[in-house]
Amino acid sequence: MVNSVDRWLSNQICLDANRHPFTCSYRNKISIAGAIDIEEFKGAGDHDKTKAWVNAYADTTPFPYYNYGECSNCPHDDSDYFPQSAYNDYIWYVSWGVRNAYVIPEIYARDRTNAIQWRNLSRYAVRCQNCLPAQQGFSVRIYFSGAFTQWQRCQENPDKCKDENGNLVTDNTPAAGWTQLFNEVNDSRYPYIHQAVLRWSTDVAFQK
Repeated sequence: MVNSVDRWLSNQICLDANRHPFTCSYRNKISIAGAIDIEEFKGAGDHDKTKAWVNAYADTTPFPYYNYGECSNCPHDDSDYFPQSAYNDYIWYVSWGVRNAYVIPEIYARDRTNAIQWRNLSRYAVRCQNCLPAQQGFSVRIYFSGAFTQWQRCQENPDKCKDENGNLVTDNTPAAGWTQLFNEVNDSRYPYIHQAVLRWSTDVAFQK
């Protein structure tokens, strides 16, 4: 799909001032990329299917893709103990370990849980000695492209963003989500994952 869009952008026919046709390219004005919302559905073979998708994408096109999903089973504490984890390896691989992969993670939770989970995945990538990042020779921190929130969706359907007690808990504003992630990856205790620039903030709403 992204290759088809790239060909379309490169081969548009325009008309000059005298209405003579010429090939014009929009590629210097428009950037294209893929995207995937990687969630923890816990279905049979779910992880294998997702890895197959990202591998096929990388084999097909040089263009990047962005994972705007979750890290729901990643640790959310401050432990410096990083044992090998199949789940952490999986999320790291599909978000950063594939050459095309970038990540704009879900930072929904008001209590910073999501930001802490993604911070810890970046720490895991650097510190875990027997894990997939080390095995691939890529033990470096994750460079996050931005933060992804759902504030607009929560305004439209607040019940989707409440806990079992009826309290709104996953309705971070774009500014709050961005700030949480930026602060966590720049925590003074973990200079090895510091990131001076967090480029983007993006939010989602229901399609109308």
